[in-house]
Amino acid sequence: RIATVGHGPFSAGLAANDARRSATHDFRSGVRPDGGLLRGIEVLRLAYAAVGLAWVMQATGWPALRPAFDLGYRLFAKHRMRISAVLGPAIVAIRNQRAMQRARQMAQQMRDCKDHCARPNQRDQRATEQ
Repeated sequence: RIATVGHGPFSAGLAANDARRSATHDFRSGVRPDGGLLRGIEVLRLAYAAVGLAWVMQATGWPALRPAFDLGYRLFAKHRMRISAVLGPAIVAIRNQRAMQRARQMAQQMRDCKDHCARPNQRDQRATEQ
């Protein structure tokens, strides 16, 4: 079981001391059932493993790559608010642009399909009208 301090429901059985609380301000932290503190990308590795998706985070635990992923995660966690403020609007704009493209494509497909994609009873009705 993984519990997070300062994020989501807080269990009385996982009461955190000041050191644990301050750790969550730097980057995501978790508490093991035995009270041990987990920090950084290790929390994500365990969370993904707990839901059967360990393969998603597998490379972050490889000895040769782990230091780079740990550093990258610390930097991301430290600057996550600034990163989100900068990238958030861009991500929303890209998502909206893609949605508009899909809507235009679907509208064009519907126009192209107007006659020959009609349901059988509609085709029969049109044939008798002509």
